[in-house]
Amino acid sequence: LIPGEDGLLKLAGDDQLRREGRRLNYEVMLHRVNTDWLFIVGIPEYIRLRPMRVLATSTGGLRVPFAQADGLRYNVIAWPGEAMAQALPPEERIHHLRLPQPDPRILTLANEVTAGARSDLERAHAIEEWLRTRLKYSLDPWERVVDDPLAHFLFERKKGHCEYFASAMAVMLRAVWIPSRVATGFLGGTRNPLIDWQVVRASDAHSWVEAWIPGRGWVTFDPTPSAETAGDGWSRLSMWLDAAELFWQEWVVGYDLDRQLTLALSVSESRKRLNFDWAARWWSALTGEAGKTPPGGGWLPWAAGLALLLAAAAGAPLLLRHAGRLALRRRAARGQASSHDASVFYTEMLNAVARRGFVKLTGQTPEEFALSIPDSRIAAAVGEFTRAYYDARYGTKAAGAARLGPLLDRIKSLP
Repeated sequence: LIPGEDGLLKLAGDDQLRREGRRLNYEVMLHRVNTDWLFIVGIPEYIRLRPMRVLATSTGGLRVPFAQADGLRYNVIAWPGEAMAQALPPEERIHHLRLPQPDPRILTLANEVTAGARSDLERAHAIEEWLRTRLKYSLDPWERVVDDPLAHFLFERKKGHCEYFASAMAVMLRAVWIPSRVATGFLGGTRNPLIDWQVVRASDAHSWVEAWIPGRGWVTFDPTPSAETAGDGWSRLSMWLDAAELFWQEWVVGYDLDRQLTLALSVSESRKRLNFDWAARWWSALTGEAGKTPPGGGWLPWAAGLALLLAAAAGAPLLLRHAGRLALRRRAARGQASSHDASVFYTEMLNAVARRGFVKLTGQTPEEFALSIPDSRIAAAVGEFTRAYYDARYGTKAAGAARLGPLLDRIKSLP
């Protein structure tokens, strides 16, 4: 797909655009992401973005493979409800009903759970409710490798993270002849009151399920039980880091004509309201030409002040980021790194390995990526880092968290 004038890309058909009701209008900024996917809330009708080409997948996903994803910004106008119901083509229905050879107990369980349901929607809700109430959410790593992880999750361990719940529901739905698929993305986030943005982090990653319901199309279900997370003092510092980063992106990196005019008008109005003539007096004293209008009609001293302000703002995110890294290293060394901290370490590792010529593909798991690296020294180091990352990210093991910093330094030192 190629956006039209002013980067505007129309994604919805006329029938969708004619639907009456409110729309969502929001902006997304991707920062430190290792993916070329666009993240969307709702059913997108229009997107405005700079890349000239967008790839649309058969399942409705959007990618920008020829753009620099880090720092990418785009605006979306979207429908907040479900998509318009359409017929599911026979080949797609077959594709979303395919199953490997499952454990017979899973097929029996799916039929037992949905025995009293009278429609596909009731069957889907029954499976969702059973998983949410009978099993527990846990990030603890598994004690051993098993032949059938899904059967082990459902009948023996009975606890796991969102990917196990989503996979279990998708398989159980297909077992009762309901087309299904697993979706991955982000859920939740935290409102930052300093910048009035919703900040979504790597720790907000989530998996859920979409089931094809006749008359409604693809409907979202989330079988994962809710897991309460407690914030700490670091979250307040993160708000300031996010605010400084956004200011840097907004007023320095993206300082285009619109922002220049907005800032100039704001400064002019503030000067009139508060009678700030000290800048002109300072300029006159500096040049020894009292009574004369400074060059540019009085704007030069204001421009000098703005330059000083921007220079200070330019250094602030770097200093805050450096302070954040030091605090992160200290927490990891003490074995107190959170799951979000582990994700930050992993992103830094991917960046370090990418600079050495090895880039993680979107569909690869961390373990698959480590095994795919042909350089034996880098592969061994990334493999060891990945095991420590799993311990810290999913197992909350102090030993794994404490090893992340030294292992990252070791990878950065490799040629």
